[in-house]
Amino acid sequence: MTSTIWWIFWLQEGPGGEAIQTIAATASDTVETSENPVQTGDDPADTRCVDDARIVGALDEDGFTVEIIFSPACDAAWGRIARHDDQGHGNRIEVAIYDRDDPEGPSRQQAVEPDIAGAYTMLIVKDSPVQRLCVEGAAFTDGEGIHSDPVCS
Repeated sequence: MTSTIWWIFWLQEGPGGEAIQTIAATASDTVETSENPVQTGDDPADTRCVDDARIVGALDEDGFTVEIIFSPACDAAWGRIARHDDQGHGNRIEVAIYDRDDPEGPSRQQAVEPDIAGAYTMLIVKDSPVQRLCVEGAAFTDGEGIHSDPVCS
């Protein structure tokens, strides 16, 4: 919420002829039009969502971990993958988050990163409290991939 206060000053003559300064204030409040200023596709690192984010689902695979990270304040989630096999250089990792009922739908967010040990997706803002989101990932070494099962929350 943004508040604006306008001050008005004027002089009046008091009962004994002395000058009396009168002050009045008026206030105007502006309420932000959106309760949730984040959108599907936003980078969670650039939002306030990271402030209350927590891991709500995780799965350890052979050499990597996939996680669903959820922010109650933003009602949004993102996927994260972390490689533990020290094989990031020259290889790639993938992670995707999607609506369980529409895995290839328009809200799907995916990251494919070469030469790195960790990556995350962009946000999905939930459409409803009952919407389930899933994350899956893969780690590739010398062209061969290990794919995780979906982790849903």
